[in-house]
Amino acid sequence: MFDKQLDYLRNNHLAMMALCCLLPVILIFGLQYAGITGLWIYPLAIAICIGSHMLMMALPSKDGVKKSCH
Repeated sequence: MFDKQLDYLRNNHLAMMALCCLLPVILIFGLQYAGITGLWIYPLAIAICIGSHMLMMALPSKDGVKKSCH
């Protein structure tokens, strides 16, 4: 079941971009809601954003061919 979802994400650029862009936003709001605040949250969110985009570019598609989003 997880393989089907991962294949869907690998082949759907919009879904991957939404996931990569929502992770830092969820992190910022989640930590602030939990009462954890500080200026370190924003660089952490930016690092997650950059890291997730790099991971997205590194993952091969279903047919094994790397697809660049740019």
